[in-house]
Amino acid sequence: MEKEERRFDCVILGGGLSGSVAAVRLSALGLTVCLLQDGRATVVGTVESISHGAIAVLERMGLARALRRAEMIRSIGSRVHWGGETIEVDAAAGSNLIVCHSAFRAALLDDAECRGVEVHRGTSISSVDRGGHGWRVEAETPDGLLRVGGRFMVFAGGRHGHRCGRRRRMSPATLALTGRFRAPAAMPARSYVEAGAEWWCWAAPLPADLAQITVFTAPDHPALKAGSNLESGLRRLLARSGSLAAFADADLDGPLQACDASRTMVFPAIGDDFVAVGDAAFTIDPLSSQGVVKAVVSAQQAAVAVNTLLRRPDLASSARDFYLARVREAVDWDRRTSGLYYARQAACMPTPFWVLRSGTPEPQARCALEPHLALHFDDATAMVDTPVLCDELIERHPALTHPGLQRPIAFVGNTPVGALLRGLPRTATASQLAERWSAALGRHAAARFVNLLWDRAVLVTAGR
Repeated sequence: MEKEERRFDCVILGGGLSGSVAAVRLSALGLTVCLLQDGRATVVGTVESISHGAIAVLERMGLARALRRAEMIRSIGSRVHWGGETIEVDAAAGSNLIVCHSAFRAALLDDAECRGVEVHRGTSISSVDRGGHGWRVEAETPDGLLRVGGRFMVFAGGRHGHRCGRRRRMSPATLALTGRFRAPAAMPARSYVEAGAEWWCWAAPLPADLAQITVFTAPDHPALKAGSNLESGLRRLLARSGSLAAFADADLDGPLQACDASRTMVFPAIGDDFVAVGDAAFTIDPLSSQGVVKAVVSAQQAAVAVNTLLRRPDLASSARDFYLARVREAVDWDRRTSGLYYARQAACMPTPFWVLRSGTPEPQARCALEPHLALHFDDATAMVDTPVLCDELIERHPALTHPGLQRPIAFVGNTPVGALLRGLPRTATASQLAERWSAALGRHAAARFVNLLWDRAVLVTAGR
């Protein structure tokens, strides 16, 4: 007897960080959600670093409980050798959190289940079909065959999971080689970042006298081409390290892992009945150390876009445009941010690896804004209807646009920007603008907004 298909509003393929966060948000929006976690995609034993600033972002997004339940090691400091300088950072300056990859994701799945998501762990997906009545998925689970259907499909299986479009590399190819090594001697409880001639590496201490080390380099690096054994290549590169050379001859604890660490983007990342989130939509350079935050933000944004597409088909184009703009924005942000780090190293070591990945220098900051300086809006400033995330839906609102802004501004706090600009005189001083906007924003927020517009060259001196 054929097993009956179970229907949901949304089916999520992938039980990683972005899939779990999207599932929780979709369920909170009142949609029925089924999440299928691919057991083959689980990486056991590896850890990842979450920066001090990223921890605060995750906690604000409601992930504090999952973080507490994950197996964590807070390193007591770090040593960074970059751009010809060595910087020591101790715990008092705000150390990173070293989180067990599989434990963090397991905690997130438990959290999703507690919030009403139907979770199936350890599945093996055999087919994914799209028809006139939505999507159908067949999967083998520990309990047998599972058939589920959904009005909407969320692809959250990471870089190598099921995909909704073609993945395009947006940076020079970069290979990541990761190994768990037995420490040859007592390793100080600190993380390490070090740049070499044609590579860089990251290392973190683990319990039981182990250390995880990842080396990032070009796939055609001579050390890797010297033989077909990636482990030998990794050891050759470690032998050239100043901080980690002792690990070149250390024993490996488990298999070596190799993966593509290039910046990529999937086209298209969203349609009328599907969306890709996290690494399934785009990947960023590990050098920025913001992969976890970008995945969480992507999942939150995608969930609201999905809710809009299902509940308000009249706003479908707004939902698609909004999400695609956020994906491009994340990739562009990473290109600029990582590019500056690469450029810093290229300045003292101009090898092809660093030069190819370098970005343009940071623009010089404008001079300090004088309170009595007469200002007006630059001629390139305009108000344009733009898709905006408004709590549970994506809607179009008038937004301030300018080439200097990273994205259009539709609201400042809860105040529409159009209301702030309505009735402004052509020319006003910085103090007059701040005073005018204080009633709606508060004094400090109004001053920050004036300074933002000045820093981004939206406001310029009168007569320019």
